[in-house]
Amino acid sequence: MWKTIFITVAAAIFGILGFLAYDAVAHGYHRRGAGQAEFDALYVRDAELGFTLRPGASLVMRGERGEVTAQIGRLGTRVAGRGDQAVADVVVVGCSQTFGQGVAYDEIFASVAAKDLGWTVANLAVAGFGGVGAHLMLRRHLGLKPKLIVYGFWFDHLNRNVLGCLESGSPVCIERPYLAFERGPDPILRLPSGEGGGLAFAASWMNKGGLYAFAAGMVVSALKIKYAMDRAWLGSREIGESQRLDAARTVLKEMNDTAKIAGAKLIVVFIPNYFAEEVPAVPAVLSTWAVSAGITLINMAPVFARMKAAGIPLAIPNDGHMTVAAHRAIADEIVKSVR
Repeated sequence: MWKTIFITVAAAIFGILGFLAYDAVAHGYHRRGAGQAEFDALYVRDAELGFTLRPGASLVMRGERGEVTAQIGRLGTRVAGRGDQAVADVVVVGCSQTFGQGVAYDEIFASVAAKDLGWTVANLAVAGFGGVGAHLMLRRHLGLKPKLIVYGFWFDHLNRNVLGCLESGSPVCIERPYLAFERGPDPILRLPSGEGGGLAFAASWMNKGGLYAFAAGMVVSALKIKYAMDRAWLGSREIGESQRLDAARTVLKEMNDTAKIAGAKLIVVFIPNYFAEEVPAVPAVLSTWAVSAGITLINMAPVFARMKAAGIPLAIPNDGHMTVAAHRAIADEIVKSVR
């Protein structure tokens, strides 16, 4: 009996290892692609945030008028090139739209608004973040002592708040924090499980080449299978529109509470899907709730709709992120709200 069990277990182990070896060779995951190399050059793993910008990194982006360079300071945030600030009047959080993908630092809506107000600004936005990561980033840097906090609420944060993997071409899950609906109606904060650490370990071995790279490929193959199983499990749970709205409401409430603790005012800028033929407004249930909670919510849908009708480009060609004109429009609305 024990002999049969031993043979069965051994066969299963060798079978799994054999499959991982085959998958690593067949799909070439042991070879670092340009996308993975770029990710490793710009980002570092983070136990709470999943990933964040690499201090001292420099990112060259495609902009409206050619290439634009973004400098990352020692705090892992985008800076103007003069280094990090100890304090800032305005702190902004969000994703690549707020980071200013494709535009120069002084063209980002936060930079423009701060200049018009005569205030200093710190940009804490990170590409790929949703509202959950943005709030955690804000809490991490309350030492900046802002008097105004601006959250760039890109419409896709409704999805990112409840999905724990970065939208990327990676064969495995690049984790980020999210809100899960598991026990009852209230969402629960879920931080990265540590899979990112396994991917980082594999990446370090890939650099060594030879058998190290082959072993790294097997690790990535195992993570890929785990990712597929996780996605299948997540897909079996229906994440409806009401839950997405509940998650967004939770993010806004906690961000507003954090702003109050910091003695700052919170402004939420809703950045709509300007690719749509008719630019959709912020969900009515969220705007109504924000008013009742005392949160200033700037809905950019009407402004963007007018700009679109006037033929003013909102998206950078071959990129999709906001143009300088779109950033300027948001800055104007922020300044109006403050004044």
